Amino acid sequence: MGFLNSAWLWGALGAAGVAVPILIHLLYRKHKRQTPWAAMELLRKALVIRSGQIKLEDFIILCLRCLVLALVALALARPTLRRDTALFAAGQRRIGLVLALDSSYSMAHGQFRKRYDRALERAATILSTLREGDPVTVVLMGAHPRILIRSTGYNAARFARLLATEAHVLPEPLNLEQNLDELERLTGELKTPSRECYLITDGQGSDWNSLSDEASATLRRLGKAAKAYLVPVANDGEDNLAITSLSFASGSLRRNGTARFSAEVSNYGRHSRDAGALIFSVNGEAVSKKAVGVVEPGRALTVAFYSSFATDGDVRIAAALSTDDLALDNHRQTVVSVRSAIRVLSIDGAPAAQPAALGATFYLDRALRGKARGDEAPLQVTRAEWQDLDSEALSDYDVIALANVADLSEAAVKKLDQFVRRGGGLMVFAGDKVNAELYNGRLRTATGSLLPAVLEKDIQAPDPAKGWALGKVRAGHPISDLIGRLPAELLDSARFQRVCKATPGEGGVTLVSLAENDLPLLLEKQVGRGSVLLFTCAADAKWGNFPLHPVYTILLHQAVTYMTSHPERRNALVGQAVTVPVNNRRLGEVVKLTGPGGQTRELKVVAVGGQPSCICEPETNGFYKIEMGGNATALVAVNLDARESDVKVLPEPVLARKAAAVSLAMIGPEENLAELVKTGRNGFELARILLLAALGTLLLQSWLARRFTHRISEGITDVAAEVTRGRAAGARRAQVE
Repeated sequence: MGFLNSAWLWGALGAAGVAVPILIHLLYRKHKRQTPWAAMELLRKALVIRSGQIKLEDFIILCLRCLVLALVALALARPTLRRDTALFAAGQRRIGLVLALDSSYSMAHGQFRKRYDRALERAATILSTLREGDPVTVVLMGAHPRILIRSTGYNAARFARLLATEAHVLPEPLNLEQNLDELERLTGELKTPSRECYLITDGQGSDWNSLSDEASATLRRLGKAAKAYLVPVANDGEDNLAITSLSFASGSLRRNGTARFSAEVSNYGRHSRDAGALIFSVNGEAVSKKAVGVVEPGRALTVAFYSSFATDGDVRIAAALSTDDLALDNHRQTVVSVRSAIRVLSIDGAPAAQPAALGATFYLDRALRGKARGDEAPLQVTRAEWQDLDSEALSDYDVIALANVADLSEAAVKKLDQFVRRGGGLMVFAGDKVNAELYNGRLRTATGSLLPAVLEKDIQAPDPAKGWALGKVRAGHPISDLIGRLPAELLDSARFQRVCKATPGEGGVTLVSLAENDLPLLLEKQVGRGSVLLFTCAADAKWGNFPLHPVYTILLHQAVTYMTSHPERRNALVGQAVTVPVNNRRLGEVVKLTGPGGQTRELKVVAVGGQPSCICEPETNGFYKIEMGGNATALVAVNLDARESDVKVLPEPVLARKAAAVSLAMIGPEENLAELVKTGRNGFELARILLLAALGTLLLQSWLARRFTHRISEGITDVAAEVTRGRAAGARRAQVE
C-alpha cells in the first residue's frame, strides 16, 4: 500500500481528531458534580439497574465516532493499492501519465513517412487507453523540455487538437539529461495510485548508445517512481546528407576585395550518396552552383566558392543542398562583415637609430601596406614608438601590433585589455628586447593573462644556417587552414633561426608549429570579444628569413582580416544565446529583432563585459537582423547543430537491452501498444471507499445514539410510572387500615 498524500501528516491529524472525543469523555467523567434533586431520587433506583448497559452503549458510540475521524484522515492521505485484486475491485482506478515526445529534428527524417508522424500516432494510441479526467502531462523533448500541458484531466477531443496543432519537430538536438530531470519532476507531481511515463523516440544511436551516468541514474529513479516505457517508432531508412559547415576560408573581407568560402557536405548514412549540387547565395541572390559528387558513408567533401564585395557592411552568405529524406539540415548560412578599411597601429619596440636603418616594424608595415597608400588604402597602418603607447587613443584602430616591445606600463596594459575585450585584435611579436618573465607578469590582469602562452626563453636552431621549417597547422581555423593549403615547396623555404620557447596557457591554442621540434610558432587566445595572436618569431629579419617570405605577407593579411571580421562571432546554433554589441545605445533601451520569418520582438540593452549589448536566443535557423536605431543594423546567422544529422538508430534488440538496464520497459514498433499498456496497468485509490465507509459509520453512530437515548428515556418513564403506582397502592392500603 502506498499513499498519494503525506501519511505522517494526515495520520497525525487523524490521531489528534480521534483523541478529542476520548479526552472529552474522560474529562467529563472526572469533573462531574452530583446535585441533589428530589426527582432524581425517584430515577436513581431504576438507573442503577441499567447503568452497565448504558456504559457499554456509550463506549460503542465513542468508538464509532473515533472511527469516523480515523477513516476521514485515512481517506485524505489517499492510500493506494498496486495490486489488482477482487477484494478492492470497488476501488477507484486512476492513471497519471507523462507523455514525452522526442521532437529533435532527426524525427523529421523519413522517405515515405516522417518519424514524427509515427510518434504522434503512438502518442494518440497511448492516450486512448485513458479514462476521461485522468491527469496527463505532455512534453516536447529537444535541447530543453517544453511542457505543452501539465497535469490536466484527459479529454479526447482536446488532446487530439493539442497533438495536431502544437506538437511539432524542433530544429535542435535532444538533450537527454535536461529532459529526463524535468520528466522525473513532472512524474512526481502526479497524484494518482498509478503513474506512467512514456518516452516516444526514434532511438537515435547518438542519443541512446552511450547514456551518461546522470541520465542512467535519472531513468532508474524514474522507473521506481512510475511505470516507465521506452516507445521507439519505425523508420524508413537511415541515409542522410547534411551541410555541416559554411565559413569564411581566406581572402579579403574588404570593399572591392575577394574572399573564399567553403561548405562541408557530410554523409551520415550507411551507403554512398550522390550529393547533387550546392547552390551558394550572397544577400539572397544565387551566385554559384557547384557539383558535390559522391560522398562515401561517414565522410565529408568540401566545396568552395569565391565572392567579391562592392560595398561594405554585413553580408549574408548561404548554401543549399538538393533535398533528401531530412530537409532541415540541407541549408546553412553565415554572416561576414566587409569593411571599407582596416586601421592598424604598429608599435615599434626597437626603432631605428638612423633613418637609413630598419626598425622592428619595417617588414611588418611593408607587408601590411603593400603598394596602397593614403586614405583609400584598404589597410591603413600607423606607426608609433613604444613610449607613445600610453598616449594613443586605441579606439581609433582595429588591430594593434607590438613588435619587440621591451616593456609596457600598467596603464598601457589596462588599455590593451579593454581594447581586446571590446572586440579589437592584438598581435604580439617576440624579439631580442622581449623579457619573457616581465611579459608573463605584466600582461596579466585581474581577469587573466592576455597572452595565449607562457613565454620561457629564446632558443636557437642547432644549425643556424638551416634553421627550422614550418610544421603542423591546426585544422578548421581560417588562419592556419590558409597556410596548410599553400604548396609544400613554398612553405619549406621559410626558415626560422631563433624563436621564443612558449607553452600554451589557459585558453591558448597553437595554430602553427615548427616542423623539427613541434614548438609553437603562432598561438591564439580569445579574450572577451577580441583575440590575441602571439608570434614566437620576430617581426623583423633578425631571427630568420620569414619576414622576407611571401607567406609572411599572406599570413599577416589573413590574420588582420580574421581579427577584424570575426566571422565566427556572427554565427550561432539554434537555442544558443548570441551576444551582439550595440555601442550606439544606452543600457535599458530596446532594439528590434527581426527573425527569419519576419516576426519581430524587442530586446533590452544590457551590459555584457562592460559593453552595451543585446542577447538573442534564436529558436529556429536562418538570418536574424537587429535594428539598433537609425540605419545601424547587425546580422546573425543561426544554424542547426550538426550532431542531430546522424539519424542512424540502434537496432531493436540493442535498444531493448539498454532500456532494461535503466529500468525501462520497451514496447517495439511492431507490438500491440494499446494492449500492452492496458495489461501492464494496475493500481487502485481507496479514498472513495474510505469516505463512503466514514459516512456509513457516521450514520450508524447517529442512529445508534438516537436509539440508545430513546430506550433510556422509555425505560425511565416506565420505571417512574411503576414507582408512582406502587406508592399510590401503598397509600390506599394505609387508608383502609
